[in-house]
Amino acid sequence: MRKLGYDAVGIGEREMNYGLAFLQEELKQGHLAPVCANLFSGTDSTLIFSPYTIKEIGGVKVGIIGLLNDDPRRVGVFEQLEGVYVGNYYEAAYEFLPELEEKADITVALAAVGLGNAKQMVKDIPGFDVVFVAHGADRTPMAEKVNDTIILKPGTKSSSLGTLLL
Repeated sequence: MRKLGYDAVGIGEREMNYGLAFLQEELKQGHLAPVCANLFSGTDSTLIFSPYTIKEIGGVKVGIIGLLNDDPRRVGVFEQLEGVYVGNYYEAAYEFLPELEEKADITVALAAVGLGNAKQMVKDIPGFDVVFVAHGADRTPMAEKVNDTIILKPGTKSSSLGTLLL
């Protein structure tokens, strides 16, 4: 991801497969900027990663937020093993999206919530310009538009990549 020039990396539950300490070390070594607005420390209830980042790209300020599915079937195991907990991603979006809209020209979500959940989220929470979706075997062969939001979901395990020109 570093070689491809990623500006931000969203955190999903699979990134926790080898534990939080391993993930944090890999991110540090890879010089990658993780974002997740709803993954908290179980000891002091602080966010483990920055909720969002803002990057200036071609003179345009792009706000990128990370959202993690809070479905207990997905996250329950590492909550028990790592002493972390996942807050509701809708609540995180409601909390941080106004800040992003104020600071950025374009708002982007890296949403590890699945395609169906992402589509429902943008119907319920207007304001995202683009949502990149993770999780599940489905994908969007082309960008889809739900209300005013562009939604994209690549294939799993890098089976497909795409380009979005705004």
